[in-house]
Amino acid sequence: MGVLLKEHRRDLRTNFLSELVVSMSTLQKRSTTALETYLSILARNAGDLEFQLFELNKLRYRVRQAELSARKSRRTDSGISKRLRQGNAAQ
Repeated sequence: MGVLLKEHRRDLRTNFLSELVVSMSTLQKRSTTALETYLSILARNAGDLEFQLFELNKLRYRVRQAELSARKSRRTDSGISKRLRQGNAAQ
């Protein structure tokens, strides 16, 4: 009876260990898949952010150009006004 009990325990231990290895392998596969999914999302988001920064910089440039143009236009307008006033004063 003792020999059978030892064999039964050994079989239980072997089965438990093989199930544990399978479970760990499944968990590892799930972890790897989850990590790959996370990295894929992270890479896509980084690409989106990079594109948004590019668009933001383009918009900043256009606003800056519009500001400079408006300043130049005001200077030109004020210069014309001064000349007109000077011309009216001379008459």
